[in-house]
Amino acid sequence: MGTKVYLGVSVLIWFGYGLACFVNPSIIESTAGLRIDSAVARTEVRAMYGGLQMAIGVMALAALFNPRFVQPTLFSVAFLVTGLAASRLLGALIDTSFAQYTYGAVVFEFVAAGCAIVLLRRAAAESPAAS
Repeated sequence: MGTKVYLGVSVLIWFGYGLACFVNPSIIESTAGLRIDSAVARTEVRAMYGGLQMAIGVMALAALFNPRFVQPTLFSVAFLVTGLAASRLLGALIDTSFAQYTYGAVVFEFVAAGCAIVLLRRAAAESPAAS
């Protein structure tokens, strides 16, 4: 997969899902099984599922149009999304809480992080400083 394709898909998925969660926090109730029973909970979903994911999408968009942001974006996604995936997987193992959402999210996150790592390594190998 090419870096531009990866970044374009990242924009659509991360920003799209983040926007959906920001605009309609209750979407998380049906997809992830979380209960939102207070304004504080709605704000938390807007921030963590909405704002943070939209920020990843915007970061990918910036990298899509400005090559100097490609490596920092791939680096950030590699670390942040690996942490997200590993924590989700460990949490599901500890809590024995595997559900369809958990499986889908863990697979998506590990694939997204893995692609970022592969593309980052490729970009580093191709850069003049690597020679």
